[in-house]
Amino acid sequence: MSVGSALLIGELVTSLAVQAVAAKTMFIAPNGIRSSTRFVASCFVTCGLTQALVLSLIAISTGEAAIGSLLYICGLGLFVATCRANRPRLLSVAFSEDVPQHLVVWGPYKYIRHPYYASYCVTWLAGAAASRNPIMAGTFLLMLTIYMWAARFEERKFLKSCYAAAYNRYRTTTGMLIPYLWTRLPLSAKLLHQRGSASIDIRF
Repeated sequence: MSVGSALLIGELVTSLAVQAVAAKTMFIAPNGIRSSTRFVASCFVTCGLTQALVLSLIAISTGEAAIGSLLYICGLGLFVATCRANRPRLLSVAFSEDVPQHLVVWGPYKYIRHPYYASYCVTWLAGAAASRNPIMAGTFLLMLTIYMWAARFEERKFLKSCYAAAYNRYRTTTGMLIPYLWTRLPLSAKLLHQRGSASIDIRF
């Protein structure tokens, strides 16, 4: 095993471990854990083990390791920033069928609608970009597809809630996983203002 491979394995394990711990502490399951949520968790473990195994079997150069390390750091940094944005009110675990009770539009959410999923995708991309291995690329594409599925599910919940108009406006100015480079219009607090028991967590 090359030094570069060992470094990337360490960063992969660290990133996935942080995400796994956060899954237990930064999310709630109001209606219990659904089978689709368990499926995501199974893919998470399987792809993590697969990537670690592949990295242990191939040689990674210093330059390739640097690329992978940069992506792991970016993914972890985005993940931590997103956790901070959600500390006041935790989000529901993926595929929960509860009705949204708040909408966060500050921190990373100013630029992308699903920063958690974006951070996960960057983590899976890191090893694939560094190794240029087809198996690694396959795990990245699998997890990207799963996270897109989960993100669409969550967006449908918002569009069926009292936040439908606000969320539609949010979608026009904010990218799903990648920021819109051609526009970054600030959200209107007046537009997002809602009455009732639900609330919107707006912090600029």
